[in-house]
Amino acid sequence: MTGSHENSRGRLPDFLVVGAAKSGTTALYRHLAQHPQVFMSENKEPHFFSFVDRQVRFVGPGDDWLNNNTVTDQRRYAQLFANAQPEQIAGEASAMYLYVEGTAERIMQLLPEAKLIAMLRHPVDRAYSAFNHLRRDGREPEESFFDALAREEQRVRDGWAPIWHYRRMGNYASQLQAYRDFIDSGQMLVVLYDDFRSDPDTVVAQVGEFLGINAPPSTESTRYNQSGIP
Repeated sequence: MTGSHENSRGRLPDFLVVGAAKSGTTALYRHLAQHPQVFMSENKEPHFFSFVDRQVRFVGPGDDWLNNNTVTDQRRYAQLFANAQPEQIAGEASAMYLYVEGTAERIMQLLPEAKLIAMLRHPVDRAYSAFNHLRRDGREPEESFFDALAREEQRVRDGWAPIWHYRRMGNYASQLQAYRDFIDSGQMLVVLYDDFRSDPDTVVAQVGEFLGINAPPSTESTRYNQSGIP
C-alpha cells in the first residue's frame, strides 16, 4: 500500500486499527509508529468514525476525558495526518471502531479502500483486563468483577462509555459481521492477541505484509497500557 487518501478537507488515513479494546492495539500502534514508512496520528484514539458529527457525552466516572478528546469534525480529523509524508501510509488506532454500531458503514463511506486491522482477545480475558484497567485508574467503583458485570446493563442504559461494556464488547461475531457487510474480504486482517503475545515479531511482520510495507522493526519486551491487578 502506498499513501495517500486525500480529499478537499485534507489527508485521511490509509488504514485503521479498529479494536478490540484491551487486545494489544496500543502495542501495535507503538510498533507501527516506529516504522519510517508509516505515520500514526499523535492522538492514538480519535474515535472519529464512531462519533462523527455527534456530541460525545458519556457519564461514567472519568468519561470526561473521552468526551473531551474524541474528534468529531472531519477537518480536525484530517489535521491529525497533515504531517504525514507523501511516501508514507497514515493510520490510527481507535479501539471502539469494532464495537460502536454504524462505524463500519461510516468508514467505508469516507475510506472505501482503507485497510483494517482487528485484534481479538479471549472475551473473558478482555473483559477482566478492562475491569483491571479501570480499577487501576480509580474509575471502577466496584471491587468485585462479578458485581461490575451485574451492573453492566444499567450502566449501558445510563450512558457510560463502551469501556464499561465488559460483556458486550466481547461479542466479536456480530461486530465482525458488521464489517463484512461493507468491505471486501481482503481489506481486513484479524490478529489474535495470544499470537501477538507469544510471537510478536511474526505477527508484526504479517501486519507489515498486509499494509504493503517493509518488515517493521523487531518488537521489544515492553508492554504498553498494562491493566495491572488491583
